[in-house]
Amino acid sequence: MFKLLGEASHQSCLLLTSREKPAEVGALEGSGVRSLHLTGSAEAALALIESRGLQGGQ
Repeated sequence: MFKLLGEASHQSCLLLTSREKPAEVGALEGSGVRSLHLTGSAEAALALIESRGLQGGQ
């Protein structure tokens, strides 16, 4: 599924939360696929997500 979404032309957005980055995501980074590693407090993570124009919650 990650490979298909990463290689196909579309205007969709997939937000995946995980403790570890799947190998498929790492292999596709840079070709329209981006990842963001969040560390620290939940408040800091939410502030970072919101600063990028996204919405999040706990």
